[in-house]
Amino acid sequence: MLFWPTLELVKSPPFSRDSATGKKWSGKGARPKWLVGKCLDEYAIDAPQPQA
Repeated sequence: MLFWPTLELVKSPPFSRDSATGKKWSGKGARPKWLVGKCLDEYAIDAPQPQA
């Protein structure tokens, strides 16, 4: 009998956030629809948010 080591799934911290909806994206997988055609630097979580 073979025993395979289990892989733990680790969530990646988000680095992009949509200020209008609060949705977040970690950068893994396909780019979400709210980020298509937009500059990632404007939605970076550590970037300064525009004052409204």
